[in-house]
Amino acid sequence: MVVVSHEGILKDSKFSQFLRNAVEWLKPSPEALVGVHPRLDSLCQSLLGGDVKVQAGAELSPSLGVYCMDAYDSTRAKDLVGFVKRGGGLLVGGQAWHWASRHGKEKVLFEFPGDQVTSVAGVYFTGSEGETGTFSVSKEMLRIPLITQPSWWEDVGRGDAAQLALTIGSCIHEKCTCSPEVTGLHD
Repeated sequence: MVVVSHEGILKDSKFSQFLRNAVEWLKPSPEALVGVHPRLDSLCQSLLGGDVKVQAGAELSPSLGVYCMDAYDSTRAKDLVGFVKRGGGLLVGGQAWHWASRHGKEKVLFEFPGDQVTSVAGVYFTGSEGETGTFSVSKEMLRIPLITQPSWWEDVGRGDAAQLALTIGSCIHEKCTCSPEVTGLHD
């Protein structure tokens, strides 16, 4: 699973090489078919620039090796989780700050549509808005543990309250190391 912090990244040609690399990494086999959700037609053009078999306007199906989507529809969440657990690759992009402004930040981790899929991999969207700018990237991996309340982990179904979570930009990841993420689309 590859998660990007804004659906615009999936539609922006400036990220086409990154997106092709991500899809190649996600493919379970070199000849795997890549399905692209109907709302992401421009992503098809970026992927077609490489050696990728793309099915535009695709709905999730077992014939796909990778599925590309935004984070705003949870109607097929269980199917998507099953697809990933069976070895399918998932490229998903979104942000939850607008959703949080309507539903409340406290509901994002458990009710935001994208989190219903990405949470199984330990990746969560938050309701926080990211900063736009140019930022230096350290050559060393970041190690910023955030100890959470035991009840939070039990609610998520993890049960292990001693686990640490890491907050970077607009995502939370359950490991103590993480690579920097792209958070802005501006030059």
